[in-house]
Amino acid sequence: MGLLWPDLLSFSVLFLLLILAYVRSRLTHVYKVYVAFHFVTLFWPLGHFVSIAGHDETVRTYGLQLGVFALCFIGPGWLMLVQYLMMPDWRPSLRTVAATIPAFLCAILVWWNPAGTFAAPGESLTWNYGYLLWVVVAVLFAYFAVAMNRLFQALVREANAHRRRQWMVPLVGMLLLAGLGGLDLMFNLFLQGQTPRVDGLTSLGLLLAVPCFMQAIRRLDDSNLLSLARRGVFEFIDTGILVLDPDGRVLESNRGSQTFVQVKKGELFDLEAFLAPFETQGEVTEFLYRFRHYPGERMQLEISIREGGLRHVNIQIAPILENRKEVIGRVITFHDVTDLRKLVDDLNRKNETLHERNLELIRTQEELFNANLKLEQMAITDSLTGCYNRRYLMQKLEMEVADHIRNQVPFSIILFDIDHFKRINDQFGHLVGDQVLVATVEAVRGVLRPSDVLARYGGEEFTIYLPGSGIREAEELARDVMRAVSQIAANTGSQVVTIRVTVSVGIVSAETYETPVEEVRDFLRSLFARADAALYQAKNGGRNRVVIAN
Repeated sequence: MGLLWPDLLSFSVLFLLLILAYVRSRLTHVYKVYVAFHFVTLFWPLGHFVSIAGHDETVRTYGLQLGVFALCFIGPGWLMLVQYLMMPDWRPSLRTVAATIPAFLCAILVWWNPAGTFAAPGESLTWNYGYLLWVVVAVLFAYFAVAMNRLFQALVREANAHRRRQWMVPLVGMLLLAGLGGLDLMFNLFLQGQTPRVDGLTSLGLLLAVPCFMQAIRRLDDSNLLSLARRGVFEFIDTGILVLDPDGRVLESNRGSQTFVQVKKGELFDLEAFLAPFETQGEVTEFLYRFRHYPGERMQLEISIREGGLRHVNIQIAPILENRKEVIGRVITFHDVTDLRKLVDDLNRKNETLHERNLELIRTQEELFNANLKLEQMAITDSLTGCYNRRYLMQKLEMEVADHIRNQVPFSIILFDIDHFKRINDQFGHLVGDQVLVATVEAVRGVLRPSDVLARYGGEEFTIYLPGSGIREAEELARDVMRAVSQIAANTGSQVVTIRVTVSVGIVSAETYETPVEEVRDFLRSLFARADAALYQAKNGGRNRVVIAN
């Protein structure tokens, strides 16, 4: 009996593909022809399956007749589908009807099977074929040859790569079907009895060919729909469109172009004459030069039309290329950008206003920043001398001394007081006293290191914080301070009088720590008490001296 399942499987898959094609298609004219073709192909695998699987000779004979009957109509269906693929607008004519007559005659004779001239059951489920089978085979291959020739000639003439790829798909399907059908004839007809039966070859060919045609028809249908959509867009879009040939003659124009230019198909479009009455945004001379001498370039120009109110129109020119190389025409578009121009101008004005406001805001922010800096500086500095005040000094000491304790870093504090400052105020006045304070700070700053911090502790009393310095460095700096202060000269108002200024100094140093970080405030109070005691010891010892705290 051979293999039964290839035919049954082919029938099942083809049936499912038919349902899919019907459900997913838009049932255009071309697709209706294809669905009919697809429906006919179902009967070959079904009939061939019955001709092998049936146990009754009559049933088997009807099965074979049904299968070959369907094959007779595949030939003209094949030819019509190829014609539709090459010319989507093609419609059957009387000539087409005449071309189907051989297929109809073969189908009638196969079903009639006069005197067994088509086929008759033989021994061991074989068939005795008559001359009519060879007529059918010849007719089928004739349809195949005509369809193949038309499709091949179209492929040779067609330059469009997209269409060539589209036609190659059914060509492959036709070759697969013809090749597998030929193998079926060879194994199961010419070599019948000499080789084992190989059933299902023609069914397999149909199973491979039908999806190829299905895909090709779907692409054709999509392409036609896309062409219609493009035509609709071209005709009804507001943008004016002119299609020119290489000589500048109008090949096509849409309704939108009539708003901007009055030109008919076949007439020359003179771009220079068209632009002459209008104001242009851009260099029109350069634009026309490029238009004349560089047809492969894209270019654009904006014009102003005052007729019927001011309008701004953007003109864009793009080449039409064949095979991405040869210029075969141009497309000119006219787009009214008046509203867009108004929006842009309005936006520019708003941007200018916003820019000005931003500048004002920046200036205000700078003023606020500078004011904050001044306030911050005023909060931490002494207004008279310009050095740091006591509040800032204590905050800085609390932060840094905590780190010194954690890292075991030494530091020192110098506390100094201007000797007999009250006498200066009483003798020369408070203005001279203020001068002495300012001059003292300037003199001390001249001997300090960048890391040292000078602060007015109160009245004529000042503090110097020396991070990272031990007692010896502090003592040396204290003596530098005393020498610098001794050079001070103050203006009494009537004459310059050299006022001898001296300072008494108390020094305290911390080089090792037993105090926990949490008690840093108490530790600082203790240090300042020791420094203050050393300062008073210096004053009581005759002033103008340095005393190191115990």
